[in-house]
Amino acid sequence: MPRKTKQAREVPETMTLIVGIVAKDAIVMASESQTTAGDVKLFGAQKLQALKFGNQEVLVGVRGIVTSGLQVVRFMQEMASGKDIESNSTVTDVTKEAMIKFRGETTVFYTQQRSMEELDLHFKSPDHSFDLMIAHWHGETPCLYTVSVASGDPEPHSSFAAIGSAANLANSTLARRSLNGIGWKSALLVAIDAVERAMGSGGDLYCGGPVNAAIVKRHRKDARFLDDELTAQLAEKLLALDKASENKFITEMGTIASEFANDLESFSN
Repeated sequence: MPRKTKQAREVPETMTLIVGIVAKDAIVMASESQTTAGDVKLFGAQKLQALKFGNQEVLVGVRGIVTSGLQVVRFMQEMASGKDIESNSTVTDVTKEAMIKFRGETTVFYTQQRSMEELDLHFKSPDHSFDLMIAHWHGETPCLYTVSVASGDPEPHSSFAAIGSAANLANSTLARRSLNGIGWKSALLVAIDAVERAMGSGGDLYCGGPVNAAIVKRHRKDARFLDDELTAQLAEKLLALDKASENKFITEMGTIASEFANDLESFSN
């Protein structure tokens, strides 16, 4: 059950951190799970979603105003239903169409009161903005994108990406890691660690709660979501490495992956 610090006085919205890493055999995502409205914090939100195309699933993370972001995800699902991913552009085309539909419906709602310039500022403001992180495979090619409602144009990432109010903290952590040729188990641990470090820094009041994690593996049709209990156990082990050097972190990360090897294999299969 979500934990509540005070009686909610307004609808909570998500300010979120989502991290994505491209491994040699999977794409990994991790996010925190806090929603915030004023001084009210709720924990336990699932910000990672599976989007079903005709021949495989796509992993989508929503950052920002969650109700608006999930509306775009619903539009994407309507457009994706029965449609096979036949090229690298199939998913990005659906994403663009869904963003255009959302912006169009919002424009119709607001145009009687606002100019087009004011609408652009509307989509860029913290009270109305949101971003998506999208991950899937096309054959042997990993595809990781981010897209904001302000631009509507997906931006590709070849190694890693972070979106949200603590993205700078997460990017700083990820930039120090050796990610080239990394396997999915190590990538999963690095992603969880990046989110935990960003939350533990105390520099962002909008990130908190248990970490959620998921992967889309090469040659698999479905996205896989890590069990909450297993994620918490991995996070606890990683927190003990807070002050570790890069070399020690890599060594200890391998030890953790070995310790939980059976659980991780069971989760991914």
